[in-house]
Amino acid sequence: MATVNNPADTATQYPSATFTELEPADGKIAGKTIFEDGVIADYPQVKYFRWRLVTVNDIDDLFAYLNAAQNLHGTHWRHVCIVRGIPNDGALHLIRRKLEAVSPQEREPDRFQTGFHDEPQAIFALDFDSVKLDEGHDWLVNPQAAIHSVICRLPEPWSKVSYVAFFTGSHGLLCENKKWTGKYDTTTVRFRIFVMLDKSIEYEDAKAWSICLRDETGIKIDPSLSDSPVRIIYVERPRWSKHAGQDVLDAAGVPTCWLHRGEIDVIVASRGTSHGTRILWQ
Repeated sequence: MATVNNPADTATQYPSATFTELEPADGKIAGKTIFEDGVIADYPQVKYFRWRLVTVNDIDDLFAYLNAAQNLHGTHWRHVCIVRGIPNDGALHLIRRKLEAVSPQEREPDRFQTGFHDEPQAIFALDFDSVKLDEGHDWLVNPQAAIHSVICRLPEPWSKVSYVAFFTGSHGLLCENKKWTGKYDTTTVRFRIFVMLDKSIEYEDAKAWSICLRDETGIKIDPSLSDSPVRIIYVERPRWSKHAGQDVLDAAGVPTCWLHRGEIDVIVASRGTSHGTRILWQ
């Protein structure tokens, strides 16, 4: 249990969250690759993963994990992504990212396919896809302020809550004919944020809440991030083959992941009915 940094109630205890970290067993990166000619390769196809459970107790734990998992300059030494689901009992050291223990498409059972189940989580992630910045904001100049200007468009208490933010793999890359030109698009942002909640929620609720926030605000929020307990959330930064060991944003002096410290460390989420038919943010 974690103690929340909330001036109104500093003694309140809130739940921790446990999710699954996946590492491609074949050594592939868990992110995109930018080649010398500017072509951006999509996320690799991976069949088997090594896995381990990760538990975070508060927003500081969450930031420490996500920041390390970015694998900036290869300092993490491992390529990882995460899913909110938990492997079923009997999972071996290798696993397939499948909900079912036995897939009907498989002619023979795969001993590495034990399946996953949803584990209600006290963390909530939002995926912002190509959001236009307001005039006066430039993520190259002040990325934290640019991102927070988008968060402030959400209903209260979003402007007051602590969150971890990180840019996604294709953020800011100005492309022509599916190739990066070497220039940056400073007018739009692609990023994700993670917040802590006062209660654990199922993935259906997480998706419903994402849709609710998208429809209420008109902001381009992609609810598919919560489509399934085995939906991959990519965290690792893309590899830049032209400049090994460098990052396309870090090279421009732009941080790729940070913790925004707000007035409160959790969002109190009240549900009127199941799966988000009525959502209240308090």
